[in-house]
Amino acid sequence: MRIHLIAIGGAIMHQIAITSARKGHQVTGSDDVIQEPSRSRLLEAGVLPEKEGFFAESITPDIDMVILGMHARFDNPELARAMELGLKVLSFPEFIYENSLNKKRAVIAGSHGKTSITSMVMHCLKEQKIDFDYLVGSSVAGFDYSVRLSDAPIIVIEGDEYLASPINKEPKFIYYHAHIATISGIEWDHINVFKTEEIYNAQFAKLVHSMETGGTLLYYADEKVASIVQNLRSDIEMKSYKAIDYLVKDEIFTAKVDNEIIPLCVIGRHNMENVQAAKHVCEELGMSESNFWKAIQSFNGAGRRLEKIIEEKDRVIFKDFAHSPSKLGATIDAVKENYPTRHLLACFEMHTYSTLTEEFLPQYQDTMNVADTAIVFIDKKVIEKKGSVLFTEGFIRKHFHRDDLILFTDISDLENFLNQKAGLNPVYLMMTSGAFGGLDLKTIGQTIAESAKPIETKSMNSLLPKDTFNLRLDLDAEEKRNAMFLFSLSYLFFVLPSLWWFLKKRPKSSPAFHNLMVEFLNFQLLSSLIFVILMYVNQLIFLPLYWLPWIFHILYTSQAIRRLSMQLVLDLPQGLAIFLPKVDKS
Repeated sequence: MRIHLIAIGGAIMHQIAITSARKGHQVTGSDDVIQEPSRSRLLEAGVLPEKEGFFAESITPDIDMVILGMHARFDNPELARAMELGLKVLSFPEFIYENSLNKKRAVIAGSHGKTSITSMVMHCLKEQKIDFDYLVGSSVAGFDYSVRLSDAPIIVIEGDEYLASPINKEPKFIYYHAHIATISGIEWDHINVFKTEEIYNAQFAKLVHSMETGGTLLYYADEKVASIVQNLRSDIEMKSYKAIDYLVKDEIFTAKVDNEIIPLCVIGRHNMENVQAAKHVCEELGMSESNFWKAIQSFNGAGRRLEKIIEEKDRVIFKDFAHSPSKLGATIDAVKENYPTRHLLACFEMHTYSTLTEEFLPQYQDTMNVADTAIVFIDKKVIEKKGSVLFTEGFIRKHFHRDDLILFTDISDLENFLNQKAGLNPVYLMMTSGAFGGLDLKTIGQTIAESAKPIETKSMNSLLPKDTFNLRLDLDAEEKRNAMFLFSLSYLFFVLPSLWWFLKKRPKSSPAFHNLMVEFLNFQLLSSLIFVILMYVNQLIFLPLYWLPWIFHILYTSQAIRRLSMQLVLDLPQGLAIFLPKVDKS
């Protein structure tokens, strides 16, 4: 069979091209941009297009099937030519279904967790030497490819709710017609396609309707999912699930199975929910419970999902694909639960269309609250390319509902800040669906000379002892400048008049001048303490109380000058006079 793939460079499309070529089909394809690792893989398989671009003349009547990727436009010249010739045009989900008509199809769907659950099921089936095909959206340890099509009796599919193709504007997962379907959770995503939460939720109802008669639906037991899927079908079995029973000891998550404790290689409550879902799927595919627990112990996680890339005494670094609100919150909670006594520094790159949309931003409220230090990174280059608006730090803080959150838009500033925190022996959690501007995550927190250099940052946390006292100071950039300027100015108001009076009069009685300077120093200690305390109070009650020390300075200065010139008694507090006692003139 001759197969042509339009948009062959896609994550799944290039894998379909490779597996089709391995089955002996004649495969060609096209794309306007083919990036790594797709390019190298296609080249190795002998199906890399000679040149990039879409060309109508590439579509000829002898082509048996055209597979259309989602990233091709509706006005694609090759698509137009294929339609003109009346060729068979399928989206890749339709192609997968045609190649699995005689298989038992298990489809794992949900707004989060579907890649991890699919990977767990694949790992356990392989460990138990059960023959199966698969389609998964990430790399999985022990598997050379992310798509396999053979004569196996089972296929495990990661089911995506995104649109199948430009001419098949329905979610991918409905085309698989699952015998076993799993919904791990439902949370509004892909706002560029599903404009409202109600429209998004309706896609999962379509999944239930697309299932084969007599099938089994496994769904996470929360009210939202239940309200969407229950009572849709009477001819399928519906089973809800929650997290397995587990314990955390010595930074290891363990499953409690009857009287046995089984150590696991994955962490976090969300992964304990994923393990439960994978267990149910494996049992539906014929695996015994005992064999599942034997197999799951060696599962280390799906590619790019809470991947531990460095573990040393002084630093631990995780990389995660998290970008949706639920993924973000679950990932941060998981790492903090595993390292409760370590300083958790969570850094989230806002990269996808949804994350950079103002309407979607409120969904992130409170998702980063568990982190000890919360950072958002927005790459200015990505913003320029996507034509989005660059959010301000105050705007991000408001919607994340965290007033000490730090925003970076320059990767070098972010890298310096991360290195400066190395002294805390932190756990770095780096979350993105992008690439952090090309930053090598493995170098974060290394002992290098540059890491000690101070950097300009919009946060007062770098200027005041936040790490020592764990204070979270709430000041916008302009407020900080005003506060520091006024506080510094108040020192000049007090010092300069004192020096001017001393130089002009040069009193013979030195104790008077000594007492004046003692009062000055004592007052500075008191006022500085008040300044720090009031900035912290400002974070709690959102009032600009840090102006009060400046006013206090002015009043104190005026009284001091009057006392020197008119011999009046100073009637304001004398500060921390116990440290610097005055001379007794009598």
